Amino acid sequence: MKYFGNIFRWYNENRLETFGVAPQEVLRAYFLAASCIFEPSRAVERLSWARTSLLANAISTHIQTILSDKKRLECFVHCLYEENDQSW
Repeated sequence: MKYFGNIFRWYNENRLETFGVAPQEVLRAYFLAASCIFEPSRAVERLSWARTSLLANAISTHIQTILSDKKRLECFVHCLYEENDQSW
């Protein structure tokens, strides 16, 4: 479990929670990597896999947030112009 502590510390140090990565995802990423790469001699690979998974998740969540914000803004602007076309 000392490796899980390392990855959770890395998660906190890099503030991945601000990018939408939940703490539960750290546990899931680590155990998914551990279930595939279980040999003790491959601990570095296991940590790399988990970190890569978390970074990919952070990027994906961030992009989805940006796109949803953009769509909300486009909808808002569209509604504004639609309202302006109608006479009061």
